Amino acid sequence: MASTVSSVSDVSSPTPTIHGGIPLREDDAPFYLIYRTGLGATDGTSIYLAKLLGGAHRPFVHVMWDAVEGGMDSPGATVVTDDLAPWGFLPFRRPAHLAAGLCRHLGLRWWDGARLNRPRMQRAVGRLPMRPKAAWIVCMMESDAEKIIPLWEALGEPPFVLHVMDIFHDGVSEEATPRFVDLIRRASHVICISEEIAREVRRVGARSVSLVLCASSFSTARRHPGFARPLRVVLSGALWNICYSRNAAVEHLAAAWPLIKARWSDAELHYTGSSGGDFPAVLRRDLRDHGLLGTEDYEQLLNTCDLAYLPVSHPGNSFARFSLPSRLADYLACGLPILAATEPGTAVHSFLQSLPDGCATNVRCADEVVSAISGFVTSPERWETASLAAAAFARENLAVDAVRSQVVGALHQYCGAGARVNS
Repeated sequence: MASTVSSVSDVSSPTPTIHGGIPLREDDAPFYLIYRTGLGATDGTSIYLAKLLGGAHRPFVHVMWDAVEGGMDSPGATVVTDDLAPWGFLPFRRPAHLAAGLCRHLGLRWWDGARLNRPRMQRAVGRLPMRPKAAWIVCMMESDAEKIIPLWEALGEPPFVLHVMDIFHDGVSEEATPRFVDLIRRASHVICISEEIAREVRRVGARSVSLVLCASSFSTARRHPGFARPLRVVLSGALWNICYSRNAAVEHLAAAWPLIKARWSDAELHYTGSSGGDFPAVLRRDLRDHGLLGTEDYEQLLNTCDLAYLPVSHPGNSFARFSLPSRLADYLACGLPILAATEPGTAVHSFLQSLPDGCATNVRCADEVVSAISGFVTSPERWETASLAAAAFARENLAVDAVRSQVVGALHQYCGAGARVNS
């Protein structure tokens, strides 16, 4: 997406913009998007938000404070960070320190520790052609909440819908995550991406909660009919290998792959993402590593494969249990039956259990991986039934337009943010 991000290197307050330069009317009801980073294709949440905000949508102002993970690739953004300011690039520490101190004295810094420069923020939003009266806030961890609350207060404390797409803690509590809990309780409504997250936010006192699943813009329109030859298995996304010591999904596939190749010597294993080098050697030898693909190429790859294998296993006793990878929606939208190694009590397990019969198979060992694949290879009719059911489920439940309408509908219902929905 084209970026209209205000440069954080300016010494004066940047002027935030309404995305796309859309002519504003009262019924357009612009809103604030308060989310940590840009909407680059670097993480699942940023990709998800880019899908929902792409194409036809209501105008918004993105307020962000981290230009590292997702970059500054977000239209209409005000980047509230000092990390890229001119003094940060001075070659010597003392001049940089003196310059930073002078800018703080002159009120040119955004932050003084955890304290926001509220006058600067208010001057920036005061230049908007139409000031939003509601906010869509995305928060997944305490450090997010610590930035979000002062930003929200400086924006005039508009009513907001909180979107919790993950929890990067072992639950939320007043003791461990007090600001996150405060944000949950202040929200007019909380949208959760999984029932596991919904239970957690209800427990700490959310006023109103709804479940909105991940979304995909993909379809089977480009898929070749029938089960392909040779067998093509696809994996995608990060392995989460820094989040827990064992990844049962990768272990099972590594043990099963020699057996699969012995039975189907022309079987292909395809991967797209940034973790190709983290797979075991037995898989890397046959892995066709496509690296990071653009949206169109990723969709094309999925539509040329037969089965999707989810290469992560979120243990039920880890914070990863709250995660629901958005890649699952893409697999289903492209008509791919899914193989996964999941544990009860995790968001992935619950989601896959809710799918129509045949769309997902939970495997607990290498033999079950081979058996599941064999069931589809030896019965193309079974594969076709599962593929059609997966694509139908995605069309009915995971389509971007439908999910976007749920989010915008929540802004209207709970925040009085205008009735117009452009979708």
